[in-house]
Amino acid sequence: MKQSYLIHGIWVIVAIAAYTFGSRSSDSSPDLSADSDSSKSTVTTRVSDRGSPRNSQSENSANRITTETRILSKSDIINLGEDFKTAKNLLERRAAFTKILEALTPENATQLREQIAHLDQDSQEFREFHYAWGMIGGETAVAHGADTRKRDMAATLAGWMCQDPDAAMAYFKTLNEEQMNGRGGMKWGAVYGLADNDPARAVEFVKERAEAGDRDARHMMNITLDKVIESGELGNAEAIARAIEGTKIEGSAYRHLAWKLAENDPVGAADWATGLPQGEGRNHAVGTSYNRWAGEDPKAAAAKIATLSDQGVRDAATYGYATRVVWDDPTTGVEWAASIQDDHSRNRALVDTGRTFFRKDPEAAKAWLQTSGLSEEQQKQITRRKER
Repeated sequence: MKQSYLIHGIWVIVAIAAYTFGSRSSDSSPDLSADSDSSKSTVTTRVSDRGSPRNSQSENSANRITTETRILSKSDIINLGEDFKTAKNLLERRAAFTKILEALTPENATQLREQIAHLDQDSQEFREFHYAWGMIGGETAVAHGADTRKRDMAATLAGWMCQDPDAAMAYFKTLNEEQMNGRGGMKWGAVYGLADNDPARAVEFVKERAEAGDRDARHMMNITLDKVIESGELGNAEAIARAIEGTKIEGSAYRHLAWKLAENDPVGAADWATGLPQGEGRNHAVGTSYNRWAGEDPKAAAAKIATLSDQGVRDAATYGYATRVVWDDPTTGVEWAASIQDDHSRNRALVDTGRTFFRKDPEAAKAWLQTSGLSEEQQKQITRRKER
């Protein structure tokens, strides 16, 4: 996963834009700032030598790109900003912004930030700039956000966490719970940076968050899985999912992984899921993949289910199938749910499909409930929301 901050805009556009940073906390970091008084600064396009990613690949040439060093005056920097602001089309704008990133150094960062300060705090370019600054500026870059009116601390932390995870994590652990979990988004910056640098380490971070009761841990794990899937390393994604077996987020991780794999190949995802080791993770993956397959080709998915010999796999596949086809054909959906052999799974599937049935056709669903075999309490679970 070797990347340099010069080309890191690709990742930031796809990944960092996926989450929203909240408002920053004014006391979330020490009162440090980059020097902005100097009239001139040395320009070089390189990652700071203050730290390097754990991923050894990141130490290759991608993070060692350098350009001819020269001195830029304040007017040179202002001209870069003007070119960016006055760009006439998307390509010109992108080219101008790339020049700003190429010019970025720890010494001129605050001056260059003035050239993008007009951007919306949630814009891709605003986040890209701060991610790149975080990579070369570390704690100083992160701390600068404590004194700005816009939300930029999480983006800079993500860049720092990618470039120097040891130092960045040590800093993160000095934050109080409000600073970590609040609207400033610092935990999100941490997980994005770690996922980019070392997914295995990101998994450990997310597991810690889950054990601490963080309700966002499931989404944080999904972020990590997405990063690995984007790299095409399915084996690593599966290993990551297995690494959290037995935790509270195991089921959601396998569901997410199966869903992502089924986006382009539901048949292949179903085959992959059925081949997993026996356990809850497999059941979640099987159910999710068949749910997705049923939405694209219900006849083929149903035919495949009929060939499954392992009863646990078959029940999981049937569950996923039933909860999808019920949206198009409620009667067929509840019939499939009723065919599940495991009593607990069957009742859950009947309640889930029954709720959909009741929303789509209340009168027909009430008639079905009389012969469904569900308890009075289970029937109430189906009808309660509608009757309120």
